[in-house]
Amino acid sequence: MYLIVPETKSNLYLKRNPTTGIIAYDQTNRTFSLIREASYNEEIDATVLMEVVHTHEYMKIVEEYYGSKPQVNDFNKFGVCKDLISQIPSPALSKLFVKLMKTRRIHNEFSRREYQFNQLFLSMNYTTSQKHQLLSNLSTIIS
Repeated sequence: MYLIVPETKSNLYLKRNPTTGIIAYDQTNRTFSLIREASYNEEIDATVLMEVVHTHEYMKIVEEYYGSKPQVNDFNKFGVCKDLISQIPSPALSKLFVKLMKTRRIHNEFSRREYQFNQLFLSMNYTTSQKHQLLSNLSTIIS
């Protein structure tokens, strides 16, 4: 795993987990530089995985590995899926996770002017036209 951090703060991250790779970003020159290589780790922590994937995504992992969706309700879905995913062998879980990440729609268009909205655009999975529409609506003066 790699962290991309501001070049001016990279020394703070060197003190953290030594297995995490660090890439520094120089905002002035708009360049990236490798500060530290990441350690290779095939083990996937099911607890962490459950925190970074969406509900439909962890349900998809369970369905693909076990052949069907578990019979759950909204109250126990997370716990049941977490237990099932933690029983999947690491090599298989790793392949399922990578396959899942490849299916995510990723829009690499970040706005430099409206940078405060970039996280919203990513989390809501907005298309380019939806981004433009939202920014247009927010720029409209209400009279």
